[in-house]
Amino acid sequence: MKCRQLSFLFLLVSAVGLLPQASALAQAKVTVTPGSIIITATKGSVETRTIALRASEAIANSQIVPFDLPTADGSKVLPATLIQAGKPSAQSSPNNLVSIPIQFDLQNVPSGEFTGELLVTYQGDEQVVPVIVKVKDPWQIPLLLLVGGVLLSVAVSTYSTAGKRRDEITVSIRNLRAQVEADRKSARYFAERACECMEHALLLQQLKQLEAAQSSVNAAQATWSKWVQQKTGWQSQFNYCDTLRHRLRESDLQNSQAICIRAISRTLEETVQDAPNLANPSELRSKLDEMSQQVNRFLQLHSRLEKLKTLAAQLEGNAFYEWKEKIDDLDQQLLAQPMSDEPGVKALMDKIEQNLEEVKKVAQASQTYAGAKSAEGDSTTGLNLVAPPSSTGIETSTQAEIRKRALPRLFAYFYPDADGRLRWFYIFSYLIFMGVLAGTGFNQLYLTKPTFGSWADYIAVLGWGFGAEATRSAAVKALRKTDESPEAKADEAQT
Repeated sequence: MKCRQLSFLFLLVSAVGLLPQASALAQAKVTVTPGSIIITATKGSVETRTIALRASEAIANSQIVPFDLPTADGSKVLPATLIQAGKPSAQSSPNNLVSIPIQFDLQNVPSGEFTGELLVTYQGDEQVVPVIVKVKDPWQIPLLLLVGGVLLSVAVSTYSTAGKRRDEITVSIRNLRAQVEADRKSARYFAERACECMEHALLLQQLKQLEAAQSSVNAAQATWSKWVQQKTGWQSQFNYCDTLRHRLRESDLQNSQAICIRAISRTLEETVQDAPNLANPSELRSKLDEMSQQVNRFLQLHSRLEKLKTLAAQLEGNAFYEWKEKIDDLDQQLLAQPMSDEPGVKALMDKIEQNLEEVKKVAQASQTYAGAKSAEGDSTTGLNLVAPPSSTGIETSTQAEIRKRALPRLFAYFYPDADGRLRWFYIFSYLIFMGVLAGTGFNQLYLTKPTFGSWADYIAVLGWGFGAEATRSAAVKALRKTDESPEAKADEAQT
């Protein structure tokens, strides 16, 4: 009995002796440094971080347990298998610093921000260490895209400021020249004036004076537009001019020594060459009518003077020589008389008529009146006066000719000329603008929204589409604004 009591007392004393050691271990203070881990790295790298443990008493069985690190939306995960904890650097002892390396393998990790935690366990307790891992793509591809975007922007800007204007001038001249050549025979002086302006524009283009070249192109287009808008009227007046020119080249006028006839011929050529500067065909017709009236006045004076000569030739003796001197004087007056001077023409006509009456009286007194009267004849016979032509229509281009001129425009889509460059520039500009804007909107409104499908979502997409087109239109207008010449701006303001 006494032996049992002694054994129980021994066990009780042993337990009381071990109690302070267990209490000391349970109250050991452990510090984990750092309190959190934040990693910013590039995809493909391997990052290493270190966790340090410091305890007031020796600890055993310390280890680090990693967990999966998801993104905020859970669409991507950095697996726990890619996080490896190394071995402690030293044995644990009171106030001793124990470091544990942790390796993050980011070689096959997608870009994004991953958040989670590491669990640090040791004998009798555990602690949590927050972890944030930010992974981005390597710098090579973004840099190439950035440089490519800058180069593309420079190329577009350079072409918009110089090459685009030069190609537009080339295309305008080419198209206008095709129209002029198709109707050159009828257009005459309008075609010549338009060709002169286009040749001047090409010269200025080679000298890189693009504003002046565009002005010359505008002048050529304005000249040709004036012809096309009133083609029938201009053609009628050109026919009138041909009639008047043909009359001036007939023998009775071409061989005439009259100053007025040579002046009329010179004025006629200057007038028709200046036709592109006239406002309308009516203005040209009034000038031609004036010259036609001058020719007719001369013919009438010349006809009456010839009749006077015929009557005087019937006279005999001294009367013939007296009237011959008077008629020669009238003939000289006719050669020097300007037909534009209507009062002078009327005075000369009155003088000739007065002499005709006097010759008749002299011839009647000398009994030659009958022969003289027979020689006088009809006063309007053989004048061959110039009459204005009637208005006639002008035959327009046939459908076959229109199709023939349209074929080069169709094939121009496949040629790397000014037409093709301009066309592809506008196409690629549209595709780039719409591709970037539409892609941005699709990413923001659809790809980043896992619950897409409501009416509000579809209306938002539609609204973005309208906004994208408005943005593209504003950008294109901004590019074209620098290309507008002062003449084009003035025309637009007048319109």
